[in-house]
Amino acid sequence: MFDLVLDIGCFHSVAPGRRDAYASGVVARTRPGALLFVFAFARRRGPTPIGVTSREMRDRFAPSFEPVGQIAGTQPPGAAWYLLRRTA
Repeated sequence: MFDLVLDIGCFHSVAPGRRDAYASGVVARTRPGALLFVFAFARRRGPTPIGVTSREMRDRFAPSFEPVGQIAGTQPPGAAWYLLRRTA
């Protein structure tokens, strides 16, 4: 079991239909109080839908993780760091 999961650019590239499986995998491998720190691109339109919204980050990992903070990135525009904490 892990206390910290660091994702730098993976989650936003996972196909939307597989993101629940990603979230379930993180939940299964962390203990209460663990931190999930994700760097992700903002959602963008196009033939390959990648990116996330802050709402998706909150909803996709709920109720097992709660948002703690978000730091805006600069490259690419709209990117952000998301910090979530595993609930009991």
